[in-house]
Amino acid sequence: MTYVHFNVRFLFLFLIISFNCLAQKVDSDGVGKSDKPTISVLPLVYYTPETKWVFGAGAVGTFKLANKDTYESLVTVGVAYSLRNQILTYASWRVFTPSNKDLFIGEIGWYRYVYYFYGVGNEVSESDQESYSAKYPRVQFDYARKIVSDLYLGIR
Repeated sequence: MTYVHFNVRFLFLFLIISFNCLAQKVDSDGVGKSDKPTISVLPLVYYTPETKWVFGAGAVGTFKLANKDTYESLVTVGVAYSLRNQILTYASWRVFTPSNKDLFIGEIGWYRYVYYFYGVGNEVSESDQESYSAKYPRVQFDYARKIVSDLYLGIR
């Protein structure tokens, strides 16, 4: 996982947690409960040395496929453009089937990105910098089946 992917995911995770904490309904016993689908559209702005400033937008949707005992599923989509003419697009999901029997996790994305290489070892300097660009798709799919309570076994 590259530094930018980490930044984008960390930012979305932080914003998702923030929005879910603000929008969460509380049951009479004080336990948070969210049975209705939600969609949040979020702006995306960050800076890294590889990208300079990045601007974009993303959306996060949460839903349940069945009753209140089914875990909440999550879908995110996003697109970002950097001042170094880089493009990052992706859609990811985590979907639980009724009664949490199956779990589907995945990501589809397309990236146009510039990477920097400084060499190998501890004696590299800023002047050793070489850049190279890459255009590539990213596809990831995971499947897991519930074996016992809170234990899943699957493939990637």
